[in-house]
Amino acid sequence: MPTGTVPARPTSPHPTDATRAVALARWSWVMLPALLGSLSLAFVMGSVLIALLDVPEGDLLVSHGTGGVVAGVAVLLVMLLPLPVGVVLAIRSYRLGGGRDALGALVVNALVLVGLLTAVIAQAVSG
Repeated sequence: MPTGTVPARPTSPHPTDATRAVALARWSWVMLPALLGSLSLAFVMGSVLIALLDVPEGDLLVSHGTGGVVAGVAVLLVMLLPLPVGVVLAIRSYRLGGGRDALGALVVNALVLVGLLTAVIAQAVSG
């Protein structure tokens, strides 16, 4: 190669591990604001299901037979879905070398998930 020339940068259609790690960490962080949308959707779903199943004011949806349990689990899954997705994305990012950004996203997503699960379980246990 003659002196003074810059070698051509290899152009690959596949992203590098570092680029992929940054993108995965970013999407993991995006799952936190997405939680607001899923909470809103779960609220609407729960309200509609409570009306359809004729649940009295103050009763839990899951206390009304099999249909109530299925409906309650569906609402719970919709409500919490972004958080496990965020945890998985953060783990993949960390394994690809995402560093502190991926680790921070993992910790925050996991803590919010555990907190919401604890609140739901405590409400179900207390009746």
